[in-house]
Amino acid sequence: MTAQAVVFPELRRASVQEVEVPAPGDGDVPVEIEHSSISPGTERWCLTGGLVISGEAPLAFPHVPGYQAAGVVRQTGKAVRGLSAGDRVFSRNCAAPPGWQGSWWGGHVGLHLAPESAVIKLPAGSPPSRPLPCSSPRSGTTAPPSPRSSRATRPLSSGTAWWGCTRPRSCATAAPA
Repeated sequence: MTAQAVVFPELRRASVQEVEVPAPGDGDVPVEIEHSSISPGTERWCLTGGLVISGEAPLAFPHVPGYQAAGVVRQTGKAVRGLSAGDRVFSRNCAAPPGWQGSWWGGHVGLHLAPESAVIKLPAGSPPSRPLPCSSPRSGTTAPPSPRSSRATRPLSSGTAWWGCTRPRSCATAAPA
């Protein structure tokens, strides 16, 4: 199974690529992502090589960024007890495919595979078209493009959006200012 993802294949380059999604285990929850937060801070630091975390190795490329997403549970593993297909949830990140060479946070992947303990059920009736309780206008999850940009949101897949891109090729070739 595959899903589209925002991938930084190398320093100062972003693209949308198909990535493998691992096979689900008994305690896993596949989540179809509707909204993903691409921040002008963290992703920019990753993309430009400016993210330095004390005591940790630098990011390796290719890098799949992201650490905030919301969507709908597709199904659940046999051992999952607190979630059901159709539940709206928040997912911090997802499992990397076997053998991934690079760093993987996985927030900007159209289909998350995460253990039940890493998925938070949202209140019933949380629609995808309104800000969700986990949304933050500062992070861009549901906020409009920044005041510095009049560009529109570019949908990637399953609601994942890259703020500020106007044409598909502009995201893959543009470097941050």
